Amino acid sequence: MTGSGPEGPQDAAIRPYARSLTIAILTSEAKEVGLMSTDIDVGAERLDLGVEELHAIEERYLKRPTALVMGRGGLDPLPLRDALTARGFNVRLCSGPGAMSSCPLTAGRSCQIRDLSDVAIVFMTEAEAASASRRVVKMLCAAHEGRPAIIALEGRVERAVSSGDHTLIGALRSPAEIAEIAGNALSL
Repeated sequence: MTGSGPEGPQDAAIRPYARSLTIAILTSEAKEVGLMSTDIDVGAERLDLGVEELHAIEERYLKRPTALVMGRGGLDPLPLRDALTARGFNVRLCSGPGAMSSCPLTAGRSCQIRDLSDVAIVFMTEAEAASASRRVVKMLCAAHEGRPAIIALEGRVERAVSSGDHTLIGALRSPAEIAEIAGNALSL
């Protein structure tokens, strides 16, 4: 919106929201570090972060990528969740097929959790890798069209090997290393 050339129609359309967007970005960051509550007063104006016109701008500039962590079994997913959060991800946890009473992938439907995730980290045990039915469902989650996935093999220490949007890694690698691979898959 600054520059030496003539103002385009998009610039003119966005100008009324530029101040609100700047405040929204600063406010969002301040809330994340605990400096502000969700009720925001800016001078005499009340900032409404729910203004429909801000949704596209907010989505483009403020959205954090989402990582799905699936099938960690009885192991604690929190260290990986913390490493992904530190890397800038929102994190969703899913127990995977067999653990949930109604996994949509087992019924041949799409999974909303996976659909809304930018990257999946799918943990697979040796037994799951040997069982065709369990392996197929986990691979369906990993093979989501146009979204990268990391397949982490439980009890293994192998370094990451990538092919296209998919990476195979031993699950005994550090949570920080797995989170780094997830970030690299999205160019973060």
